[in-house]
Amino acid sequence: MRYLLLLLLCLAFPMTAAAEQPILRTELKTSAAIPGQPIELRVTILVPTWMPQPPRFPSFETPSVIVRLPIGGARPISERVDGETWSGVTRRYRLYPMTAGSFRIPPQTATVAFVDPQTRQPRTVELLSSPLVFEGRVPQGAETLVPFIAADSLTLEQTLGGTAESLEVGGAVTRRLIARTEGVSPIFLPPLIPPLSAEGLSAYPKEPVVTESETESGVSGSRAESVTYLVEAAGRYAIPPVSLNWFNLRNQQVETARVEGFEIRAQVSATRPATRRWTGLLLWSFGIALLAGLTGAVVWRIWPRLSAWRLERRSSYLASEAHAFAEINEALRARHFDRTLRSIDLWRLRSHRPAAGEEENLVRALTEVGLARYGRNPRRPAPESWSTIGSALSAARQGKRDGSDEDRGLPFLNP
Repeated sequence: MRYLLLLLLCLAFPMTAAAEQPILRTELKTSAAIPGQPIELRVTILVPTWMPQPPRFPSFETPSVIVRLPIGGARPISERVDGETWSGVTRRYRLYPMTAGSFRIPPQTATVAFVDPQTRQPRTVELLSSPLVFEGRVPQGAETLVPFIAADSLTLEQTLGGTAESLEVGGAVTRRLIARTEGVSPIFLPPLIPPLSAEGLSAYPKEPVVTESETESGVSGSRAESVTYLVEAAGRYAIPPVSLNWFNLRNQQVETARVEGFEIRAQVSATRPATRRWTGLLLWSFGIALLAGLTGAVVWRIWPRLSAWRLERRSSYLASEAHAFAEINEALRARHFDRTLRSIDLWRLRSHRPAAGEEENLVRALTEVGLARYGRNPRRPAPESWSTIGSALSAARQGKRDGSDEDRGLPFLNP
């Protein structure tokens, strides 16, 4: 009896452990859809306890299928499993087959973190989904549509920028087309404006602009295209109409959205008589030559004085206190001590004042750098020492500027 009881416990334990593993369940609402229309996929993950962090769902990406997550497509759930309440989350996907044919999405991996019911410790497991098989089917009567477009609504709008009936050579007109869809993504729409090749007319298209919006009820959007036609020669140019065949999901009929073409008429612009044209050209040439001569005469007269004034200003600056102080700053940036001392002596001479009380900090800072370079144990002065010299110089210069004329004293007799 003892061995029999032990055997029954060993058989029951694996079943209990297996039953406490997370569950991944996939469910397709339908197995076929019209190309461009969604197939709803629901993915459910359940755990026996709770999930300390959200699971990582599969992407279900596959060629020729658009995968979307609708707004509000994920929500928490709870279910009864073997008499116990399990918690989890369910997520809805929308799978859009882009073409007719069969599609198979192989098993995908989902990563789930949950609390182990036995140890109460977090665990992470990977679950495989079931393979998904579905197909895109073209409805009867729409087999000849190329490209195939199925929608609840599709409209074409056209606007023209400019007057196409009365253009001159060199003029332009812009054609704008907007296709609006409901019940299908605008990425299924083909290019709207066909290329145009005509002698004397050049086309300059812009990149199409595709906008899409998705709600709980479905997808809608628009595709906008624009092209500018530039007239290079006089003539009449026919711009073809644009039509788009599509399948109406509401009445199950093939319909056509269409905008009419138009004609561009261009003529040569009226020109002036040759005599008036040459007269105007000669007048312009004479005016330009006269203006150039007057400008040259003025420059010739004032240039020597301007050059002398610039030289005088340059010499005055080179002999100024400001230039001497700038030389000090340049020597400090180069960390050149000897040059700094020479520049400070020159600055003191040009500032017409010997070293005073406000220069005590400057002398102290210079002494510190000098001891570092030429002391018993030479070393490289610290960057802060050079900064201290600069600060002391600025304070000393400010003190010289703020002093009155009586405090300035006499200049050196032998500068």
